[in-house]
Amino acid sequence: MAVFEKRDQSQAPSQPTPPPPPARPRLDAPETRPMGSGVTASSTIGESIIIKGDVSGSEDISVSGTVEGSISLPSNHVIVNSTGRVSANIKAKTIEVSGIVEGDLNGGDVVKINASGKMKGNIVAPRIVLQDGAKFKGMIDMEVSGGQSQQKAPSASKSGASTTTPAPSGTETAAEKATKAN
Repeated sequence: MAVFEKRDQSQAPSQPTPPPPPARPRLDAPETRPMGSGVTASSTIGESIIIKGDVSGSEDISVSGTVEGSISLPSNHVIVNSTGRVSANIKAKTIEVSGIVEGDLNGGDVVKINASGKMKGNIVAPRIVLQDGAKFKGMIDMEVSGGQSQQKAPSASKSGASTTTPAPSGTETAAEKATKAN
């Protein structure tokens, strides 16, 4: 059988086989996991990156840099890391803030403001987590699946923001008494 016969060295190909291509360097982003879900953010806006405009797509995003405009990823996760600065409305399935956000957050599942997070704007989500130490100024609207509002009230964190509570019916506030006196 010719298949198993030893070849004569004079019949060997004269060209050497090329070396395998060099391994491509890995550019791994730091691992970030939103709210223990086990999902890793697949795109990162680095610390030195500034985006002015709209960000949209169909994958998770981690912001360590600056975004001004809007972020719309309604089926995905958005993470604003501790170095992240966002001046934008954010719409995503889950939103986690450890940096600074100015704008409204609309979470399809949950919005979480971590202890290092600073948030100024309104939050609409069925579940909201404000960790001890988080700074928040704005309104919270927790929707139920029927689309009706379950709770809508001004909120304040331990940062010193104040809230106003309406006086019980039948009692007058100081402002109402002053108006009647004039």
